[in-house]
Amino acid sequence: MNDLYTRLLKRFHGCHDQRFSIPDHFGNGYCRSVCPCRGILLLLEEYRLKREMPMEAEGLPPSIGFSYCISGRIEWSVNGVEKPFVTRRGQCELMATSISSVGRTRYDADEPLIILNIMLFPELIKRYFDVPVNDLLLSETLHPIETDNGVRYRKRAITNVERQIVRGLFHAPCGRPAERLLMLSKVLELAAFQLDLADTPVKKSESVRNPDADMALVSRAQSILKSSIQAPPSLKCLARMLGTNETKLKKSFTACCDTTVYGYLTACRMQRACELLGNDNLTLSQIGAELGYSERPHFTRAFTRHFGMPPSRYRCRRCYSK
Repeated sequence: MNDLYTRLLKRFHGCHDQRFSIPDHFGNGYCRSVCPCRGILLLLEEYRLKREMPMEAEGLPPSIGFSYCISGRIEWSVNGVEKPFVTRRGQCELMATSISSVGRTRYDADEPLIILNIMLFPELIKRYFDVPVNDLLLSETLHPIETDNGVRYRKRAITNVERQIVRGLFHAPCGRPAERLLMLSKVLELAAFQLDLADTPVKKSESVRNPDADMALVSRAQSILKSSIQAPPSLKCLARMLGTNETKLKKSFTACCDTTVYGYLTACRMQRACELLGNDNLTLSQIGAELGYSERPHFTRAFTRHFGMPPSRYRCRRCYSK
């Protein structure tokens, strides 16, 4: 595994799609190297290591690189920058180098790693931007990115749109010309999105989202909501109970659950409603009251919106299926 990038750059000079299995003594999983066209290299990594593993790549040419970490954690560094970088689950990074560089990476063990690395090299940058890579890196396009000895870097949270594209690339074929063209279009879509965001200055009040902290906050909120379905706290009160604010709580829920706080509470209520409807001794009014609905019609409307049928019909179908 050591010096993998360097060996890939020397070995492949054209379009390819190669898959490498992780040696058993390192762990299990695979690395996939894909080049849909000259000037682009994708390294798709999906594995779990038995022990911590370092990797080094020497003589990397000037390039713009994107990294999407879906799962796991890695620590990496590049020559010319004293402080190492840490990539965690849910984070996306952009790094641009205007000089040849040496990169070092350390992969953590005992945790599934799913990460996509995309490198755009000078020939492709020249083709699409019609400027040398150094001119692009020095332009206002990447001005907001922090610089240090020819290295520019930016980190942020992965968006849901990007996550879907990245997941699709892991399983996308790249053998036939049409397949390579489709993969190229997806890579360029990610690149355009990255450079568009890089053109937006980072506000000092904005901080890099921490997916682990978001998940911990959401998990605590879910526990409170599950235990208080009948009389849930208001959004403002819930935020106070968690030691945060409403905006932070709503953003964390959307990022981690793809739903709102109220949407999650409703889903919990409907799940509990299905369980209670299995008890024929309970009336619909009693079930609604148990779930926090003051009147039966309110419960009936909420259940119908969620499942597409009233609770009475759901109960009948459940009885017939027994």
